[in-house]
Amino acid sequence: MQLNRDLIVEIYKMREKMKIEKSTSEKVGDILKQKRISLNLTLQLVLIKLSSKGLDASKSDITRIENGERTIINPILLKELCIIYQLDVYKMFRELNYLDDEAETITSEILEENLKLRAENKALREKVASIEKLIPSLKDVVKAFEKDGANAYVRGAKFYDLGRKK
Repeated sequence: MQLNRDLIVEIYKMREKMKIEKSTSEKVGDILKQKRISLNLTLQLVLIKLSSKGLDASKSDITRIENGERTIINPILLKELCIIYQLDVYKMFRELNYLDDEAETITSEILEENLKLRAENKALREKVASIEKLIPSLKDVVKAFEKDGANAYVRGAKFYDLGRKK
């Protein structure tokens, strides 16, 4: 019994940490509503998109968030709404103080790693592009070998015929 009570106390503390000011709730709700409207998304369409992601929400849930009536917003629902509305999840969570300093540090590290990976990816794409430019020449090499066998070889991008006398 004590374990259940301790768990309930921890859940209550977490909920208290997630409470936001009414003015913040209204600001976030307004951002969400304006973005939804600008994307021409009806509440019904948003519910369908949420349902396809396995989230069960009602029109009332979304309306109450958009009207600033929720002082505790389900972070999973909020994340999915931000994705559907094409809003920056990180900025929204920072606005609500749902991310602490540790999360911000981790996020910064992830962003740095992401930038490194993007640079590496760009370099690899450039290498692939340069290799793709060689493919037509390599096809010619294959054709030459198929035609003349070992009598032909490639030096640079030029073909030399060793077996034929001129």
